[in-house]
Amino acid sequence: MQIIQANISHLDAFLAYAKQCADDGLHLYSSTIEDHQAYFKKRLAYAEGKQLPAHWPAITTYFCIKSAHILGSIRVRHGINEKIENIIPIIVSN
Repeated sequence: MQIIQANISHLDAFLAYAKQCADDGLHLYSSTIEDHQAYFKKRLAYAEGKQLPAHWPAITTYFCIKSAHILGSIRVRHGINEKIENIIPIIVSN
């Protein structure tokens, strides 16, 4: 098992992952299946700071991969700003 930054070679595995997530009730992925290639390429562009929604920092996607299958996904924001603080609840532990 490996944690790997998403790249274009993961496109087919991403479609299978998105379908499984949608089947499991994760509605976020339901809309990505129809045009998974465009969605995935946009996520790759986000890591380069391109095509981002206004006031968003770069976001890198990583996959947990085993035997060429995506088991999980995480997106890491490269920074935070006032807009994000007002939209996304942040948990801070001391």
